[in-house]
Amino acid sequence: MSFDSSKRRALLLCAGAFVAALALVSAARYAGLLQELELAAYDAMLRMRSPVPADPRIVLILETEEDLRRFGHPLPDGVLARMLEHIEAQGPAAVGVDKYRDVPVPPGTEALDAALRKHQNLVWIFLFGPKGALVPPPAALKGTDRLGFNDTVDDPGGIIRRGLVFLDDGTTTYPSLSLALALRFMRPHSIGVGPVAGRDEAVQLGRSRLDPLNPNDGAYAGADAAGFQILRDYRSMPDHFVSHTLSDLMDGKVQGLKDKIVIFGSNAESLGDQFYTPFSKGRAARERISGTELHGHITSQLVRLGLGESRPIVPWGVSAQLMYAALWCALGMLLFKARRLIIVLAGAAAGMIVVVAVSVWALDARDVWIPFVPAIAGFLLTTGLVVAMRAALERRERALVMSLFSKHVSPAVAREIWERKDELVGGQGLKPVALTASILFSDIRGFTPISEKLGALGLARWIEVYMRAMSQPILDNNGLIRQYIGDAIMALFGVPVPRTTQAQIAEDALNAVRAAMAMRDALRKLNQDWAANGELTAGTRIGIHTGAIVTCSIGTADRMEYTVLGDVVNTAARLESFAGKPGEEPPECRILISAVTRELVKDHIETEAVGELTLKGKSEKVFVYRVL
Repeated sequence: MSFDSSKRRALLLCAGAFVAALALVSAARYAGLLQELELAAYDAMLRMRSPVPADPRIVLILETEEDLRRFGHPLPDGVLARMLEHIEAQGPAAVGVDKYRDVPVPPGTEALDAALRKHQNLVWIFLFGPKGALVPPPAALKGTDRLGFNDTVDDPGGIIRRGLVFLDDGTTTYPSLSLALALRFMRPHSIGVGPVAGRDEAVQLGRSRLDPLNPNDGAYAGADAAGFQILRDYRSMPDHFVSHTLSDLMDGKVQGLKDKIVIFGSNAESLGDQFYTPFSKGRAARERISGTELHGHITSQLVRLGLGESRPIVPWGVSAQLMYAALWCALGMLLFKARRLIIVLAGAAAGMIVVVAVSVWALDARDVWIPFVPAIAGFLLTTGLVVAMRAALERRERALVMSLFSKHVSPAVAREIWERKDELVGGQGLKPVALTASILFSDIRGFTPISEKLGALGLARWIEVYMRAMSQPILDNNGLIRQYIGDAIMALFGVPVPRTTQAQIAEDALNAVRAAMAMRDALRKLNQDWAANGELTAGTRIGIHTGAIVTCSIGTADRMEYTVLGDVVNTAARLESFAGKPGEEPPECRILISAVTRELVKDHIETEAVGELTLKGKSEKVFVYRVL
């Protein structure tokens, strides 16, 4: 596989991660697995919106537990009739009654019927059913336009996020209590409900176009979207509407109802007309609001929409959500190139913050609900997949690099090789690299007689001890052991990562000479131990030369070997094998270096000139120094 094909493979892996992540997110989205989490996130965003005061046009008259004890339950028709007269006496724009009264509750039924016929701004509730009214309104209002259903639609967990505006039974369309009240309040502004040209499902309410919620809009997956539903905005929560108790109204203590929308209903816990909202952070009873307040919120919303004071919350559909998730999946692919895990984690965290921030801003400033859970899930899935794939590729590259260098370098050199592997690895092996390095060769003097005396098994044990002692100084001085050749060692200093400055090249040469000197010291110690045990001792020759070489890997994909090419290698080998006159070589270790190497280390290493030597296979003489 070439380096270009490796790049293409990496791109294909990234593309595969993108497709897999997007497919998983899409499947989870359609299956509704993200719905609960996304709805919880939506609730949190609603709570984070800029607060506004409660709508002063809405006033609530609430029946409390004390009122139940005072007036009885259910409230007699006569009490309801007197209540309506108290309210209507102040000239409200619209009055809504959130109380079922399908069966008369005497005394006072005639008085209530008379009040219902008298006041045209009055709207009474009924419960909608498949064939019309499941719980019908008072008989006196049947057939009039002063009716509104009070049905609610809740989400899993009983949270009310959606509001019904219209319902129909196949022949007749009915308004909700909130819509009926809002239309009566806006009648002086000539605001009504009408069709939208080219949008059969949408309706125009004053200055706002309302589109019905679809089963898969926002976070929903196959939600029951029967009727005409919109998202409630709960714009003034957690603030509360102006409210009074029924007793205060009946005792003449309530004023300020002129031109207001007045809604009467129960707030008594014992009657169970309580609901959870996105602002219910827990599930305790105190976290709920009354059905009357619930009607007040959506009535306020419809008035604001009709007058152009607010915009409807527009949820993104499935297509927009998946395109958004695809964008973030693509951004997650960019982290494939991040070299450190901390960068990946920081990038993922930053990406999630951006997604959430954009979603919160869109809901608060533009009234657009951008579900961000699919985007974050896609981003994290893609990031996780590409990081895992990158790790797999890195393991493969590491295996290649380590198969070439294995234990032949020090940990410090191994780390540098790995950190700079992009400069080295290419195709099936290492890229050919031209550099300047110092080459060290060592060999045992008189190895043949030693091998004859020790025999094969004894020689193997003896040479193992010798090689261990000779190898460590090389590794300690940042050398790379290129190979063991029988009793010989070839080591490289300044590879495989190119060393470019003169100071670095001099440091490599000094490391090579210091390694040779440490090998000499190690051999002295080893010979002392051998001699004390009556074993054979050894003498060693070492040659070092510095110059230009080319490093590369040769072989097949299954068997690769790191090698160096250049005349420097031959010169170093000839320096090691040069046979001096008898008596000129130290008994244990002779170290010869070329004039090039000596020039680089002369300020640190004591040497003596040997002179110009004719080395085997070399046409020109080489000036040689011996390390003292």
